[in-house]
Amino acid sequence: MLGYCKPYTAQNLVKNASFENLNTCPINSNKFNWYVNDWWSMDSSSAEIFNSCAANGYGQLPATSYGYQYPRTGNSMVNVIFMYTTAPNIRGYIQATFTQPLIKDSLYCINYWVNLGHNMPGMQIKAVKNVDAYINDTLLNWNNGMNLNLVGFTPQITSPIFLTDTVNWMPVSGFYKAHGGEMHLTIGNFKDSNNTPIHIINQGNGNGLISYFIDDVSVTLFNLKSPKLGNDTTVCQNTLPMLLTAPLGYDSITWSTGATTQTINVLQAGTYWVKCTSNGCGSLTDTINIKTTNTLPTTALKDTTFCKNQGAIILNSPTGFASYLWSTGVNTQSISINQSGSYHITANYACGVFKDTVNVTVINNPMPPIAKDTAFCQNEVNPRIVVSGQNIQWYENANDIIAATAPALTSELAQVYTFYLTQTVNNCESNKDTATVTIYPIPEIALASDTLVCEKKLARIGVPYNTLYFYLWNTHQTTSYIVADTSGLYTLQVKNNCGELYKSIQVTYENCDKCLFIPNAFTPNNDGLNDEFEVKTVCPIEFYSLKIYNRWGQKIAEYDSPQAKWSGEKNNITQQQDVYVYVVDVTYTNYITEHFVGHVTLLK
Repeated sequence: MLGYCKPYTAQNLVKNASFENLNTCPINSNKFNWYVNDWWSMDSSSAEIFNSCAANGYGQLPATSYGYQYPRTGNSMVNVIFMYTTAPNIRGYIQATFTQPLIKDSLYCINYWVNLGHNMPGMQIKAVKNVDAYINDTLLNWNNGMNLNLVGFTPQITSPIFLTDTVNWMPVSGFYKAHGGEMHLTIGNFKDSNNTPIHIINQGNGNGLISYFIDDVSVTLFNLKSPKLGNDTTVCQNTLPMLLTAPLGYDSITWSTGATTQTINVLQAGTYWVKCTSNGCGSLTDTINIKTTNTLPTTALKDTTFCKNQGAIILNSPTGFASYLWSTGVNTQSISINQSGSYHITANYACGVFKDTVNVTVINNPMPPIAKDTAFCQNEVNPRIVVSGQNIQWYENANDIIAATAPALTSELAQVYTFYLTQTVNNCESNKDTATVTIYPIPEIALASDTLVCEKKLARIGVPYNTLYFYLWNTHQTTSYIVADTSGLYTLQVKNNCGELYKSIQVTYENCDKCLFIPNAFTPNNDGLNDEFEVKTVCPIEFYSLKIYNRWGQKIAEYDSPQAKWSGEKNNITQQQDVYVYVVDVTYTNYITEHFVGHVTLLK
């Protein structure tokens, strides 16, 4: 921002702040970095130094190549090009280094002086706002890939107005709060041509470049206090007027009321601000919103009751008081209570005192409801659960906290159901209890058909076990499976609360020491005699497998039925006369297994 600069006693952290420290007298326009100590130009042609040591030619004063001008102080000044007309995105930048890093959270005053260059009489003269400064930890480098202009940086010091004076020096200044460790300052135009406002001072001829002389750059620690009016507040009307105070040391103070004194007396509610201006640095402001009240926030506390299994409740006193004190000794606006009793609150604020008492009653939780375990027969109409209790709530799972609708029982499927339920008495909900409903199936069994069993091989008969059935055989056994060790009729009774059912099976034992008969040759010549290889079985079989291999171990045929016969073919082609290997695996109904490997000759 702009302001009138006056000398500051704080140390200037910018080295060679007025460009007076030179290596030699400037005689060439493209050697800024060579001539000026502690400053750097980011290219070789967009910044030039002028010094009174140059009596004539380049560098002479006051008739410079950018207009007639004297340094603001001393014998040197710099000219920087801020925009070329023919190449509008080309910029010049100069960078300085500090004598020491900036201190974290400290406020600094940034100030430098500029003057608009006007190099030729009759030429068009244009001005910009963007003679800006960027403070950083390190020196900046070109970052747009073309060494034209810097992009992506937001300068902390900017000018709010066009800098149009070609005769007098103009200040650019502002405050900067350090993040700590900054060591460099860069002055230049950080906006591209599309975002750089231009003000035409003189139409003139041609379309010349825009440049500014720069002198007396300073970065100083700002030692004055920032204005702090305090937090927004509500005060009692009878406590007004309220005194608001600005800090000392500023060149001017302006209040929202129009007053320019260090203090003002606030007589009514409203929003108030103060603007403290330090010439050469800028202005700092602060705002406070003041509300007034004459009425105590006297919302009475209500007696409350809560259930023991809730653990605790929160008692809240009215908000807006300056201090609180409960009878428990707690001095917060709210307290947590877990037992019955009377609790007293005293709250103070500017307009008075609020007192109240609240009674808290803790109710023991009721016992769970009584739910009678129930059993029904499958397909029973409208089965019901008998429950004794108040305000019954149903839950699908033991850990659920959200109640479900009452269960709609169905007796289509025979199974056991478990439900969870509570009762609520005096707004207190009990712990969960369970209700078990058993749907018994109507007895139904599938017993195997009559079976033939080889002697000395036991038969296991029966059905899979079901917990909802009771089993009884005519042998007085009560298991779902038994071993039938003799020939005879075996009868199984299956029953439950829904009925009973009888099923019988005839078991016959025969002498079958040799259950399989395997031939050693066959003649597949279609003469009706011994045309197929067949394994004959005389015992009841649970599992059967027959595989045929040739002499090279290739599988020719495979069967899983005891009635299967091999015609001597593979893929409908009769195999050659030869000796073949058979492999037979069999499991009988008494779970005895046998394995046979042998040879069979195919004859033609």
